[in-house]
Amino acid sequence: MFIREICAKQNILLCVRLKTEAELCSSAFFKDKRSEEGIFLKKMWKIGFIFLMVLLTGCKKKENEPTKIVSGMKAIEQSDYETAVGNFEAAIATGEDLEAAYRGLGMAYLGQTDYDKAVECFELALQQAGGKVGTMEYDISYYLAVAEYKRGAIDNAIQIYTSIIALDKKNPSAYFLRGAMELEKGEYEAAIKDFNEAITRDEKNDELYIDIFQRLKEFGYVDGGKEYLNKALGIEGFNNYQKGRLYYFLQDYENARNFLETARSEGKEEPDIILYLGKTYEDLGGEKNLEYAISLYRSYLEKNPKDEEIYNQMGLCQMGLRDYEGALGTFQAALAIEGNTMTQNLKFHEIVAYEYMSDFKNAAALMEEYIRTYPDDEAAKREYIFLKTR
Repeated sequence: MFIREICAKQNILLCVRLKTEAELCSSAFFKDKRSEEGIFLKKMWKIGFIFLMVLLTGCKKKENEPTKIVSGMKAIEQSDYETAVGNFEAAIATGEDLEAAYRGLGMAYLGQTDYDKAVECFELALQQAGGKVGTMEYDISYYLAVAEYKRGAIDNAIQIYTSIIALDKKNPSAYFLRGAMELEKGEYEAAIKDFNEAITRDEKNDELYIDIFQRLKEFGYVDGGKEYLNKALGIEGFNNYQKGRLYYFLQDYENARNFLETARSEGKEEPDIILYLGKTYEDLGGEKNLEYAISLYRSYLEKNPKDEEIYNQMGLCQMGLRDYEGALGTFQAALAIEGNTMTQNLKFHEIVAYEYMSDFKNAAALMEEYIRTYPDDEAAKREYIFLKTR
């Protein structure tokens, strides 16, 4: 397999930052049941779509007529994987940039949770490179590692990250991802070593500390994860937003609120500040704090009506206040946004809202459609069994 020979090549590594970890949205009464695949793929599609758009600039069949690859990537961005598969298969049939086409087809199969086919497509994509190793090949290799992991071949994923590290020992992402895989295998010491190597190479990246914390927390090492957050707080140079987030994950919501409010008062109405400030008020608890969080989200959306993530969080907060009808409208408004990248989450939450409204007929019908689209969501399958009995 081509990727197994990467160590023999020399080139510049594109440091694509991937998160295999979900950050759970919550309120005092309601937890966001996010699919790991949904959150991970949301970030992947954004990276992949931008990357392909750059590579394919100018590659149009006719004026205003996109190539099949571009159409396929747009379908992926909207979680329409069946359409994406058709576009990429058509691109392959006509010989339209086979490396990019097989890459896209692999991404579509990832979205459909068909990991064996995804691995096959990513390997075929790498074979089209003809021995060349550049940014596209490294990008595909990251996807291949994810597909290997998702089908249970953790050792294969580790081998891919090890190959990348051998070529670029300064790359923090590969160290972090390899550490994440080692945790999956129960190799705690090896994981910590790789996490520390990642930090050594990217010491002032607050996101990295949070990623490590979340990964360790997932496997029960909460105290060990908090050590990384506290270490980050001791580093000079982080702004008020970054400090607020670090305190948020430490569950020190008073300090989180203070720093995030300061960041907001500096004239920054950025979505991440609003999102985490709102979530902080939610986690502080109490009806007034939940209402204030909703007011933050609503005020932001009046100026930025196409932010599906803020809509999603506002809907969850409304669920926390037991305003299920309002939450349903919020989730549906987000689903109506063109190019929406949170379709899976929003569809699931739409179903939950119907369920809380005791509209089990609509909930069951939508859940049946949801399971066809996202067959790997075991929690949804269990919920569907319950809904059918109602």
